[in-house]
Amino acid sequence: MQVHSFLSTIESVLPLHVAVSGDPVGLQVENTRNNVLEVMVTLDVTDAVIEEAEALGVDTIVSYHPLVYSPLHRIALSDRTGRLVSKLIRADLSLICVHTAFDVYPQGTNALLCSKLGLLQMRVLRAAPQENMGIVAQTRQPVPLMDFVHTVATVCGNPVRFSAGSRDHIHTVAMVGGSGFSYYGDAVAAGADVFITADVKYHSFMAAKDQIAIIDPGHFEMEQFVPHALTSELQSLCPHIRFHTSQIITNPVQYYSP
Repeated sequence: MQVHSFLSTIESVLPLHVAVSGDPVGLQVENTRNNVLEVMVTLDVTDAVIEEAEALGVDTIVSYHPLVYSPLHRIALSDRTGRLVSKLIRADLSLICVHTAFDVYPQGTNALLCSKLGLLQMRVLRAAPQENMGIVAQTRQPVPLMDFVHTVATVCGNPVRFSAGSRDHIHTVAMVGGSGFSYYGDAVAAGADVFITADVKYHSFMAAKDQIAIIDPGHFEMEQFVPHALTSELQSLCPHIRFHTSQIITNPVQYYSP
């Protein structure tokens, strides 16, 4: 299967036109090979991920996050993006990115975390032309806020940041994986007791503290389940292609507690 045919097959399930406007999904680097025979799926493209792909002998990388977010005016080895693009070209690897096209997929980023948390999905948080983003879900019964915070921290695997809001118990949950605080107003309008998203700023916590609870498990932590799920989806689409899930932990954030 040629790379453009492979991309078309992906789009039959994850149509790239539904990605958030301006999100650079799709084919970012094309190799010189004729066929897609072996693919590795990753959350991010890093030096270690490319080296892993070379060691496995794959011809294509499918990454959740794009490598190139803004147009490149030059490819410079002193620049991280330029260096990695150059490394992909030298390794003759294609790169396809899916990002928010997978976020809006019914079994995508937010649905995965909902399932891990044992929540019952209800509806899309923001349903609009060209932007169906986030999930509104419910716990099976109202639970104390701190019990729910503990569950999120346990599932996501790291300390979480949170603000308590004005409610002692959690029942309705709004969620946007990754940097999603711009959807906070949608969460309030949806009647959520808590909004789960990442990269929340100090003053955003402050603004929300008298309304609903905010839980920030971390950007990587919310999206860490994507590569395995995406691998499974692609394998079912293309049974004649061999797929690997990257074993590299790409989270650039480290935690220290004295």
